[in-house]
Amino acid sequence: MRILIATTPTATVPAHAFAETVRSAWSDWNPSDQLTFLTFPHEGRGVLESLVDLGFTPRSAGVGVRGGHHVLDAGTLLGDELLTGTTAPLAEAIGSALDAGAARISVAVRPLAVHDGGRGLLESLSSRHGSVRGARAALGAVRLELVASSSLALLGLNGAGASLATVVGPEEAQRIDRGIGEWAAGIERDHLATDLAAGRPLRLSAAPGSGLAGGAGFALQVLGAETTPEAEWLGGFLDVPATLAAHDLAMVVLPAMDGDAMDSSALTVVCEAALENAVPVVVLTREDQSSRRSRAGLGIAASYVVGGNNFEPASVGPHARRVAQTWSRPDSPEGPHAT
Repeated sequence: MRILIATTPTATVPAHAFAETVRSAWSDWNPSDQLTFLTFPHEGRGVLESLVDLGFTPRSAGVGVRGGHHVLDAGTLLGDELLTGTTAPLAEAIGSALDAGAARISVAVRPLAVHDGGRGLLESLSSRHGSVRGARAALGAVRLELVASSSLALLGLNGAGASLATVVGPEEAQRIDRGIGEWAAGIERDHLATDLAAGRPLRLSAAPGSGLAGGAGFALQVLGAETTPEAEWLGGFLDVPATLAAHDLAMVVLPAMDGDAMDSSALTVVCEAALENAVPVVVLTREDQSSRRSRAGLGIAASYVVGGNNFEPASVGPHARRVAQTWSRPDSPEGPHAT
């Protein structure tokens, strides 16, 4: 039997750790099965880890390179300091990529405690290239991508600024959000085209992904970046449909099967490819918040819930073995290592 196994990381455990656990558990039940592993990012974590097997070389913390393609992990480059943090360090990394002759720059972004609206990034690149227009022109010579872990916007009731209330209190969050909103409005007025339908400048501050990485998403969109969900972006490298065509089963290991996962994640990439090839999909997760109908729509044959507060290799292993026992039939009726 041929099984494709897609694993994703958590905040503390890399995707490869889950892959090795599943490999051990499955092979212990049936060593004759052929296992293929794909590692995906999850909620902005593990992007560079997922690229190592695709020929990308780590250049420095938060940077991976393959030929003229530079991938930057904003979470690593910016850190997590709310009040003193700035998106400016990302400008230095982008500048280094340009100096190295990059033809494609992909910036992976996720929600961070840093929150300056992207001002540090935009002002640093503008200083480097003389103006915002100069920075747009410089980056216009390369393919600039915003690899988004979610659709979080910069402004709005559910924007990045609103989420600060739980950290600094509602009054301070409103003050910060108001200041960033005024600055963003000025950037949109001075540097963006007019939305002919609305009769005003395009509101990128409300665009999906603009609130990620402390507002770096907004700055990058102002500079012309195209926005792509992270799972779809990585799926473009992996050619999952072609890979799945040679397999009998797909298994996805991820922390939670919630609304975000069912909308755009490793799960949806694998499921869409599986539907094309009529390959069943099973899911191993800590919590399943999905409905039977939504699972059926993605072609998910079964979900297995680990449960508990922690989603770690030690808890995943026994459940992975149970999945193997359910779906794989060893040569021996009792299984080579059955207990």
